[in-house]
Amino acid sequence: AVEDAPGLVSLDVSDNALGRKGVNALSKALTGKPKLEHVYFKNNGLAADAATLITGLLLENPNPAGFKTIQFYNNLLECAGAVEIAPLVKAATGLENFRFSSVRCLQKGGASIIGALASCPNLKYLDISDGYFDEQGGEIFARSLETAKPSKLIHINLNDTALSHKGAAAALLAIVEFTPFVQFLGLASNDLGPAGGHAVAEILKTGRLSELREIKLADNDVGTQAGTSIIDWLTRGYLENMESVDLSGNGIGDAALDALLLAEKRLPALKSINLDGNAFSEAVIESLKEAFGDRLEAMDENDVENERVDSEEDLNSEEEGEKEESSAAGGSAAGEG
Repeated sequence: AVEDAPGLVSLDVSDNALGRKGVNALSKALTGKPKLEHVYFKNNGLAADAATLITGLLLENPNPAGFKTIQFYNNLLECAGAVEIAPLVKAATGLENFRFSSVRCLQKGGASIIGALASCPNLKYLDISDGYFDEQGGEIFARSLETAKPSKLIHINLNDTALSHKGAAAALLAIVEFTPFVQFLGLASNDLGPAGGHAVAEILKTGRLSELREIKLADNDVGTQAGTSIIDWLTRGYLENMESVDLSGNGIGDAALDALLLAEKRLPALKSINLDGNAFSEAVIESLKEAFGDRLEAMDENDVENERVDSEEDLNSEEEGEKEESSAAGGSAAGEG
């Protein structure tokens, strides 16, 4: 039995409805294991009370600094649970692989978890996606990287963490300074906007992320200028290892065609590029299909005419609203008179 295996190195209890009671039943498996290095809690229905118990039990082990993998995914930990897990992360100074994603974590919990990463200089894989950490989270992340200096970190997943352009800019500056060998960078769905898009372009411009193989920037609405700038700096010869680019959902538009065609020529390792949802015309889509072939992901959401109609409707709606407000104000003034 696991409980009677003092030499246990890895424990994966994923896909079991544990809750606090289930964790308590595993208490003997989680303690007294001097060689335990890898623990996985994915899809276990864990809430904050279970997180408290897990941290307490794992910290009873003779060598908590020896944990190399700690993963929590798809649980109900929320902020309170994140605060409870943070001391475990802080104690695991040898941590190499950390996942804390899809756990319903907001700013306060995110600040605790991200702050604890300052104690983890050996990180190689980091996934804290699908949380709500906002601008402050990006700044705390930057400070943690500055403190830990995890130069071996090659996988950084910050997708869907609401960093905004300011939080992302802070994180990016730290990434280029302290994790120069990163191979995977996820910043999708972070409300970057044009300002955040330009921040990404500036980081690529440094030429210091030459090991980058995959970048995810989907659904950030960076717009034409920032999007074109990102594509332009992807083609400057620094990123010969780039295999996958996701710029979908950014409203880049037809003006980026020349830069994209140049990217096809200057990214020799490219295996996949996602450009859907960028308001490309049919002519441009055909040019992209011809250039990238089967490396181009499906282009199903680029109906420029519909987007133009939607924009006109929005504008008309705004104008009608202003007229109604003006009429209401006039009527009110007449009534007062």
